[in-house]
Amino acid sequence: MTILQLLYCQLNTPPKKLSMAHPFQIISLPDSNSTENLQALAEVSSFGRTDMGTPGEGPWTYRILEEPTLTAELQSVCDFRSIGGWADVASFQPCLSHRSQDRFVVEEWFLPSTPPTTGSNRWRLCAVFDGHVTHATVDYVSSNLPDAIQSALKLALTRTAASPPGTHITPEEVATILRDCVEKLDNSISSGLLGLLPRNTSVCQLRPDDIKAIFPDNSDEEDEVSHGGAKTSTSVLSRALGGSTVLLSLTDLSRRIMWIANLGDGYAVLGQKLNDGWSGSLICRPHNVKNTDEVNRMKAAHPQPEAPIQNGRVLGYLEPTRAIGDTWLKLPAAYSEHVFPHFKQHWVAPSLFIDHSQLILTPPYVLGTPEVFHVQIPDSPCFILLCSDGLNLDPIDEVDIHDLLNRWTTTTGKALDRAAPPNMALALVRDAIGGDDNQEVSRNLTVEMDEPWLDDITVIVQKYNT
Repeated sequence: MTILQLLYCQLNTPPKKLSMAHPFQIISLPDSNSTENLQALAEVSSFGRTDMGTPGEGPWTYRILEEPTLTAELQSVCDFRSIGGWADVASFQPCLSHRSQDRFVVEEWFLPSTPPTTGSNRWRLCAVFDGHVTHATVDYVSSNLPDAIQSALKLALTRTAASPPGTHITPEEVATILRDCVEKLDNSISSGLLGLLPRNTSVCQLRPDDIKAIFPDNSDEEDEVSHGGAKTSTSVLSRALGGSTVLLSLTDLSRRIMWIANLGDGYAVLGQKLNDGWSGSLICRPHNVKNTDEVNRMKAAHPQPEAPIQNGRVLGYLEPTRAIGDTWLKLPAAYSEHVFPHFKQHWVAPSLFIDHSQLILTPPYVLGTPEVFHVQIPDSPCFILLCSDGLNLDPIDEVDIHDLLNRWTTTTGKALDRAAPPNMALALVRDAIGGDDNQEVSRNLTVEMDEPWLDDITVIVQKYNT
């Protein structure tokens, strides 16, 4: 008998009773028949083992799934939906013990128009927010930024509607609104934190006990959204220690103009159907060390002998070079040396603040100002793709942005060309985790690991003229 047959028989043969004449239990193992052998082999063949691309690690077990079970499994763990017939969304994190730190917003607004006799204009807002360290920052941003933009835009449109006929809000005015709203929200996080500290005492003179008294140890409580966004000292602190990227599109449907605001390492792509097929172009580049413009900006802002980028990260800590939050990387070193190490919290090790305080010379190191672009929506069939950086599964130092662009454009275009197109965002998630390679998709869906093995992925695809 093989070892597999022996194990199978041991699990399926009832044990014999102990004989008083023998001090040991004796088990009789009859030969298994061919049917039992096939069953045992079938059970084992449905599992695989993987090092998840890191030689020497693991191995971990995963289930090998076939269609239609494989697609059903993906759909069961992915939050995907179609909204209003014009937007497909998918948010994906297969590790069920890990709550995704991505958030998304898809909204349609009816706002004042110019001239007022034409009725209300339709505007659309789509946004992807990628949080890190805590959930509090990304929850705060996703809950407050859309409303702030809508309020500011409505006020500007109301003023424009009262102007002489033919007056329209300019692309530059809308871009300014987007920049201001992002910056104000970021400033509200830092001012909220600093406002809780004593105002008449120098940062260097604050005692650890004073700081601990202001920020009690409530760091294990649920995130602030579960408490209705209550402004407790813990929520203020967790917003400041965490961070969130911002990638959003704002569309004026009456003029077919779209603005893209980018803060962080997300991707925005315009795909357009031409005579020879689908063509894609990047609307903006992610804010990370692969973006040469960002590297040059940081070098200019932090001259030698400073090294703002270390090991492919900001001060060796953070991947995105721009984000809301991450307040300790925007304040003078005294805060990292005398204040942050004494907070009662479990998100960032106190030693990290102390070690990095020696590197903080000319803050801020993480910028809270987005880049804003505007594009004219083509008359031909097209789509706008917004996604968090998780859609790129390759390490940051191995990614070819043009290969990504072609891959995403081809996948989305093929989905749109079908008579009954599937959810395009879900199609992009499927392509990212293995596409037609059922074994790779199975591995990325079912590998038995305690910690997340994939970054959070969130995708929004808007379609026009299709």
